[in-house]
Amino acid sequence: MVDFTGYARKPEPKWVYSLMILGGFLALVVFYAIFGFLYEYSETNRSEIVKPAQKSAPGKIQEKKAMTLAEVIASKWQAPASIEAVIITSGISDGNLPVDRLEFISRSRGGKLYCYTKVHNISGKNQIRHVWVNPSGGAAADTKIDIDNTISNVWSYINLSGKSSGTWEVDIMTMDGKLLAKKPFNITE
Repeated sequence: MVDFTGYARKPEPKWVYSLMILGGFLALVVFYAIFGFLYEYSETNRSEIVKPAQKSAPGKIQEKKAMTLAEVIASKWQAPASIEAVIITSGISDGNLPVDRLEFISRSRGGKLYCYTKVHNISGKNQIRHVWVNPSGGAAADTKIDIDNTISNVWSYINLSGKSSGTWEVDIMTMDGKLLAKKPFNITE
């Protein structure tokens, strides 16, 4: 009798199939991200171009400008900052934090009045505005503040001298005018 030693085939590694499936899935995601975005970009531009010109004043026609790819990306993916805290205070410490919390401020106290804002910045560089609104509803001050870090402690201030008494507020807004937060306070005699 002859013993026959057969050929035993090595089992194929299973990780190769998992890698192929994962690679295919990633390719689909990338394909959709690129071509879906470009399709949306072309539709955005087409709708901007096809729209009729808008009249802004008698005899004047204002045409809408088509958006560039960079403007579309910025408008789709730039998220605004979110406000975590707004505090009216009499000062800011060396650690960029408020020294107290004020709701009623005596005008006779004089000096500066600060609006401290803790901002959670979602995307890159951002800007916000502190608009100090007096009791009659007018803007007493409008301060533009640059936000560079993910979490920023920022503030603006006004001088109390010569300010009218009543209920004031600080509106924290984006540069395009979207209201993020509002902080009321009272200035007394």
